[in-house]
Amino acid sequence: MLDNFKFGDRIIVRSAGVGIDDQGLFIKVQDNNLVWIGTATSGAFSGQPTIFVTNINAITVEKIV
Repeated sequence: MLDNFKFGDRIIVRSAGVGIDDQGLFIKVQDNNLVWIGTATSGAFSGQPTIFVTNINAITVEKIV
């Protein structure tokens, strides 16, 4: 599923067709999780770069070209 992604690729991550973040950067797949950087949208770190770890079973990932 994510074999053709490389570190630093710009991505959009969606869950149930809804974007989790406007866009982010691919870091790696570890075990069954996507590790990526996006922008926090709530809480104390809202608007700040944030590392997300998201289970790949419930998402789709699209590369931005």
